[in-house]
Amino acid sequence: SGTTAGQSKKFPVTREYESAFQRAQQYMQALVKRAASESPSSNMRVVEEGKIFSVSVAGRQYETKGGHMIGSALTNYYRGEGFKNNYDFMNYTSPIEVVLTEDSPQALYCHLLCGLLQASQVWCLEAGFAFNMDAAFAMLRTSWQSICKDIKSATLSEEIKDDNVRNAVLRVVHAHANSELAEFIEGECCKCSWEGIVRRLWPNAVYIQCRAGGPLMKPYLYRINYYSGNLPIYGLSYGASEGGHLAICTRPSSSLFTFLPTTAFYEFIPLSKAEHDQVDLQTCYNDIFVPAQDTVVEFHALQVGHYYQPVVTTFQGLYRYKLGDVIRMKGFNGRSPEFEYVQRNNVLLSVNTDKTDEGELHNVMEKVCLFVKQARLDVVDYTSCVEYESDCSPGHYVIFVEIDGPPNPYTNEQEMASIMQECCCLLDSSFNHAYKKGRKAGRIGALELRIVGRGGFYNIMQYRLQRGGISMSQYKPPRSIPCHSPLHQILNDDVIATYKSTLTSWNVYHHSN
Repeated sequence: SGTTAGQSKKFPVTREYESAFQRAQQYMQALVKRAASESPSSNMRVVEEGKIFSVSVAGRQYETKGGHMIGSALTNYYRGEGFKNNYDFMNYTSPIEVVLTEDSPQALYCHLLCGLLQASQVWCLEAGFAFNMDAAFAMLRTSWQSICKDIKSATLSEEIKDDNVRNAVLRVVHAHANSELAEFIEGECCKCSWEGIVRRLWPNAVYIQCRAGGPLMKPYLYRINYYSGNLPIYGLSYGASEGGHLAICTRPSSSLFTFLPTTAFYEFIPLSKAEHDQVDLQTCYNDIFVPAQDTVVEFHALQVGHYYQPVVTTFQGLYRYKLGDVIRMKGFNGRSPEFEYVQRNNVLLSVNTDKTDEGELHNVMEKVCLFVKQARLDVVDYTSCVEYESDCSPGHYVIFVEIDGPPNPYTNEQEMASIMQECCCLLDSSFNHAYKKGRKAGRIGALELRIVGRGGFYNIMQYRLQRGGISMSQYKPPRSIPCHSPLHQILNDDVIATYKSTLTSWNVYHHSN
């Protein structure tokens, strides 16, 4: 499991956990199928007999010194016997070898190929998270010509190296390939606009099934809605690696989840939005929530409209484990609480599955401080944000830094630029493992370092003080600011130099600090 700081945690998995996970998966599939059958736009024959286009990839397991296999919750699920034994009954378009390969780009290509070959039979598009579905559409944009070539000639791209995957996918290709289908796909992909292309390529699709709640997924939803022509999104479940599927979404296009009371024992920490005397609300990428009282409450004491952090005691032995999420109580579904997911608490920066908090950002900046001291320079202050250059580009971290120090006779402008460029690359290579994985996969863009002129951070302090609500004695410099906010604009107006990391995604992942 990844924590808020982006570090991995290991925890035991029991047979009861696996069984509960499997039951929840089956229950969710039944809910989606029922909702699809009730949709007025659905083709009942396709829903009953059709297939699911999924972009699932198992990932790799590792063996401990004691001989135990470890991996993420979904990795263990996909590689478990329950999933393998039931795979044929789930009616996915791809053979199981594609799911089990460790090469994500190859798997995604094969998923698209198999999904398009059987497009007329597809009633649902499925991904774990919204960014997975977005990644599939992005690959379709870059690989549709190769896919059409494979469909037309009944072959498979030489880029697919895994023999097990090749053999399994070629069986699907030989069974469904035809030139008319390839020409139809080419005609659609050649059009100037890709708006609504999902509805054209998969005409019987009723839903997109993926986790899409919270601010983390919002950047991807715009593109998914654009490509799909606003096909309804079914949010699947709310869960965590530590507890599996803890709650389910019972209605399509809804952001509400209902707790499954048999999956864990639940307690809740009441939360409230922090006041100005507790934290500066302008300093954070999301709202900051603090405990509203010292005691926890159970289901019966939850109040509609209030915020809580779930605490779970699970079958695999976790006792009163804080999930670190903020949820808002919306009502009851029967006797089970119904809620909406708000955000992770204390996360300053997040683009993909990375989660960077204030402590980690401080530790990364400590490296920069030590580095610039070699040139007799000091970091006056710093803050950060996440920016998106366009709707089709991955988000990236932006670090604003104010530098000061005595003029160094041994450092001219060119040498100073070289130092700052090295700082930028140092920052890019110093964040957590989840960040580096996102950079390697191309889901996080290259980090940007913006040097702010002298007095830049003083200006944002003045802005905050003039707004009222806090005094200088309790003012805290922001460590993260919302993009396009007044603070963001003030700092951008004071930027005197900008540097972008020149490290490739591969070098970021393997860079040794």
